[in-house]
This record gives sequence, C-alpha cells and structure tokens, in this order.
Amino acid sequence: MKHIPRIARCFSFPTFVLACHLIASRLLNLYAGFPHLDVPFHLLGGASLAIACSRALAYMQRERWIAVLDRLSLAAPPIALTSTAAIFWELMEFAFDHAFGTNMQVSLANSMQDQC
Repeated sequence: MKHIPRIARCFSFPTFVLACHLIASRLLNLYAGFPHLDVPFHLLGGASLAIACSRALAYMQRERWIAVLDRLSLAAPPIALTSTAAIFWELMEFAFDHAFGTNMQVSLANSMQDQC
C-alpha cells in the first residue's frame, strides 16, 4: 500500500495541468477571448501525461515490479496512454455536449485538430 501514493505522485503534473485548464476555461473564461489557448493546454496535457507514465514506469522498475525494459519498450506505454487519454477526452467532450448542452467541442474541425 505504501507504493500507491508514490505512483500517484508521478501524476501530480498532469493533475496540475488539468486544474489550470479548468480554471482558465471555466472560472476565467479565457477561451472566449483566446480560443487558441487550447493548443498549448493540449500540448502540456499530453506531455505531462507521457512524463508521468515514464516516471511511474521508472519507479516500477526500481521496485522490481516490472523487468528492466529497453528504450523502445519504455517509449510504448507513455505514447499509448497519452493517445488513449486524448481519445477519451474528446469522447467525454462529445458526451457532455450532447447530454448537457455544453459547447466543449466547438466544431468537428476543432475536435480533429485536438487529436493531432
């Protein structure tokens, strides 16, 4: 059980980026005046998630939960996690837009740009 907080700590940077995004978009409404602010948040979110996954993998290797992996094997999980999180984020925006009448996905073009 002592390992759970240490692994969770690896994900503090993505949590911070998400909190900043929510403050910028929901509390300060910055996206209304700066719609392209979305781009750096997507970049920071993806990078922070990849870094967090890499840190968690490194911790698991140190604790001998997993075998020592080569560089290619170490790169695959962060890329897969980041890509999967991006898809689920867009699906969540789509679901909220339809369920609650929000406008998180400004347009289909915006959603496709978010994936790139």
